Amino acid sequence: MLLVVLCIGLLYTNAPNYGFSKILILYTWIILFFLYAPVIVNNYELYAKVSVFCGAVFLILLYSRCGDPISFFKSMQVQGEVVRLGFEQDSDSYGGLNPIWIARYLGFLFLMALFITKKKSRNLFLYGYMLVLFLYMITAGSKGPIIALLGGCVIFFANENISVNVKTIFFLILIFSAFILLLNAIDFFSSSFFIERYSGKNTSAEEREVLIDVALQFSGIVSFLFGTGTGNFGYVINHKDARRYPHNILAELYFENGIISLVILALIYISVLKYHKLIFKSRKLRMLVATFVYFGLNSMFSGDLLANEYFFIFFILFHFKKLMIQKTEKLEMQLEQFNPDIAAYLK
Repeated sequence: MLLVVLCIGLLYTNAPNYGFSKILILYTWIILFFLYAPVIVNNYELYAKVSVFCGAVFLILLYSRCGDPISFFKSMQVQGEVVRLGFEQDSDSYGGLNPIWIARYLGFLFLMALFITKKKSRNLFLYGYMLVLFLYMITAGSKGPIIALLGGCVIFFANENISVNVKTIFFLILIFSAFILLLNAIDFFSSSFFIERYSGKNTSAEEREVLIDVALQFSGIVSFLFGTGTGNFGYVINHKDARRYPHNILAELYFENGIISLVILALIYISVLKYHKLIFKSRKLRMLVATFVYFGLNSMFSGDLLANEYFFIFFILFHFKKLMIQKTEKLEMQLEQFNPDIAAYLK
């Protein structure tokens, strides 16, 4: 349904090139993952391990460029400048490594490492790996991915038993407190970096608020219902067919494709929420929902539809796994009816 709305939006947009490329690239990714969804879901632990391994290579590259996260942070204090992870000082640009994209990727790696963590000796390595990921996320200076990661972790640790949830919350508070103590030990909270990037508003946040305000403006019932056209936000801001977006998927869809697109987006969330009881039956399904929530929350802080493709990809993976669980449960019920003894043995 969303594809239809986006394509119709091309008929009345002033930015057909950006609008068409956004749809083409987004749905190319979606179709590819749709075709390989059964393979990924059935081998999800392998997928997580490969992701963690690739992330380790990425961390080595980060280390070679910036040093360890604590040293990188201390170097900012010496320079007296607010320099984020991925920032190129000599060119005054991000050099293709946008800090928020780095933080988003690191948060995803954190969830993948969390998924493969089991009661084995290698947990110490994985815990250290996740600590380094989180510290690098902080040096990226973006609040969005950190908030999204906390949301994803809450979903992953959720349990239908309330007492277990209370224990989990207490455990997460202890871990968070340990992080606070570590950051306090390196004078993080008194630094200009913390004040500029995490305490109060910063220039980047203010600019995005302005963009969101522009996106929420509309005139007339037609714009309210159907928007101004797919990709048209960039034209309104730059007066040319260019990629520009309000860094909020809700504001983007509302401005370009109207309230109808938001209804479709709401249906996407509802289609996941209606199976909230099912996620307690499968650790894999719970991680798929956690990752879906993680990228969903990230889409509220950065990127356009094209840059938030993993929100839709993990929506697809969730439904594939959900259908597999439902099919298995149906077969078990049929088996119990025809042969209770064999069904009890298999359980």
